[in-house]
Amino acid sequence: MTMALFPCLPGTTLEAVNTVGAWLAQDDYQDNQPVDLVILAGNAVVPAIDAACKNAAEQGVPLIISGGIDISLGSTIGLCAIALGVMMQAGWPMAVAVPLTLLLGLLCGLVNAALIHYTGISPLVITLGTLYLYGGGALLLSGMA
Repeated sequence: MTMALFPCLPGTTLEAVNTVGAWLAQDDYQDNQPVDLVILAGNAVVPAIDAACKNAAEQGVPLIISGGIDISLGSTIGLCAIALGVMMQAGWPMAVAVPLTLLLGLLCGLVNAALIHYTGISPLVITLGTLYLYGGGALLLSGMA
């Protein structure tokens, strides 16, 4: 039986994404306004996503085999990207904002793990609930709710 592994972005793709993101986040010298810091925030999350894909590929997808799957990943990434964008627009230094964003992602994962472990409810049900919880948090944080 052949198992398909998660696709991983090659290093050249990450370099291209980082270069384009840095270019888009540069100041517009005509009116000295930053173009879009949300692009830069999303760009900072890409290497973390790639590392997670590589880690999952190395493990051979044991989570799906064991019956546990995290479907809240998209909302977690969205919440982290919005949080990073908000911190950057508030003027926080990148050296502070990026580690805090990674800690937020870690906290979201720990909440999922604790709920699954201590309640005994199926990971599918727990992560479905946190999918909406983290998605709602991203909407509130962005001011779109």
